[in-house]
Amino acid sequence: MSHGTAGADEVWAAGGVVSVGFGAAVAAGRIVAVGNLRSAPVQRVMAEAERHGRLIDLTFGRRARAALFLDSGHVALVGLAPETAVQRWRGALQAGRGGES
Repeated sequence: MSHGTAGADEVWAAGGVVSVGFGAAVAAGRIVAVGNLRSAPVQRVMAEAERHGRLIDLTFGRRARAALFLDSGHVALVGLAPETAVQRWRGALQAGRGGES
């Protein structure tokens, strides 16, 4: 799915949503990877995203623990542990497919 072509309802319905805490959510179908913020390569990508206005802070003032890489080139910072983010992403994708494994 290329960014900017699908309607918001189509994106949300395509794979469910990943709750990232504090009332925020990300469309599961738009996430392409989850990264650990302690990784130097992830930190470099985050810095570049910030320079280009593509960094989304969903931590609500909490410590960022994981980065969600989106198909649009945006990077979302979340307060979830990377393992928790992956579990929620997997669950949202399965729910969006009617619970198929």
